[in-house]
Amino acid sequence: MASLKITFRNFIESLVHSIIGPLAFPDWKRIGWHLGKKLRDILHGGPRDTGPTREERLAQRRRDVLKGFAYFDHFQELEDCRPEHADPIQIANIPLLKRPETVYKHVNISKTSKIILCHDYKGGYHDYEAIRPEDVDAEDYSCEYLQYIDTFIYFSHKLVCVPPPTWTNTLHRNGVKVLGTFILEPQSPDIDRMLRQCDGHFPIAKQLASLADTFGFDGWLLNIEKEFPRAFSHLPKRLSDFIEDLKQYAGDDKQIIWYDALTVDNEVNHQNGLTQKNLSFALAADALFTNYEWLPENVFHARQVAVKNDINTEDVYFGIDVWAQNTNMSGPPRVTYPPEGGGGTNTGVVSLSPDKTMIRHRYVPLGLHFPSSALSLHMKRGSHKAFESPSKYYSAHSYSTTSFLRLVHQ
Repeated sequence: MASLKITFRNFIESLVHSIIGPLAFPDWKRIGWHLGKKLRDILHGGPRDTGPTREERLAQRRRDVLKGFAYFDHFQELEDCRPEHADPIQIANIPLLKRPETVYKHVNISKTSKIILCHDYKGGYHDYEAIRPEDVDAEDYSCEYLQYIDTFIYFSHKLVCVPPPTWTNTLHRNGVKVLGTFILEPQSPDIDRMLRQCDGHFPIAKQLASLADTFGFDGWLLNIEKEFPRAFSHLPKRLSDFIEDLKQYAGDDKQIIWYDALTVDNEVNHQNGLTQKNLSFALAADALFTNYEWLPENVFHARQVAVKNDINTEDVYFGIDVWAQNTNMSGPPRVTYPPEGGGGTNTGVVSLSPDKTMIRHRYVPLGLHFPSSALSLHMKRGSHKAFESPSKYYSAHSYSTTSFLRLVHQ
């Protein structure tokens, strides 16, 4: 009984640590909510997939092929895919063009901080993104500030998310790299298939590289939000080997970005920076995209770790969650930097905060997540302009996405 109590106590302590992180924002309501959710998952055998059945998903996927969309919900679909299966309308046909040096002159700015924009709009793959779009009456998300973006990540909650060719072609014409998303979530089944090897290599890594080459985009965001079975030995090395295998198959012209979730301890424990817990994965990948609850000290510590380990500090992107102001979701409120009022209509505050010297003049690379929340949260007249243009619709201390991007490039 004593050993059982110790085990349970260790479980609670590790869970609390994984929720608040070493330098994150302590919030006891948030901790309680996550504890309850974790215990419910244990009692009921893990998160339940309440979405469409496999047959319904396959039928929808067949319809989506006619729109130029390509994605995979299960490992078997990914493993069975071959380049010759791709329909020509699913393939982007504009190569990545070199961005001219004059692209910034019309707005009188000089480029400094690198910017990733992580698209996440209502699950992705909408009719207006199709290769032959239908007429749509409602206003939908479009990125109108491509001159400020270095890399665009098309994000959806599919296992494998291939960017629609309409996005890829448009972004490539503007010199912007386009990445797909490979994501493992708590409800994802059979995740051990990711790390299965054949003759010392990883078939899934080879498939992902082949997809990027076949469909004409520029790499992957690897977002691992689920722990692997404990039966895996030497997991950190095995996962690093997978990333390196993917890079080798993909080639030097592709970009592989690791998201700050799973650690070398095989725990989902956001570090909000570069630490010893995610260093080996950052070394294997081309770049790191951190979680959103960082503080200035996380930035300074990450730079020290990067320099010590010969990582380019421009390849450590600090996340900003534009979704953070949403009050219409279950669970605790999402928090992003700065912790008081960051995100949403105040996304630009990150550039004008007391730490603006750090952000603007130390060239901190930034990753914007869910900028489309302008439309997801404010589906009314003028909402798009409120986020895409200077603060005409909000107070003088509230800054739009575009004004934010201008500021970090000044």
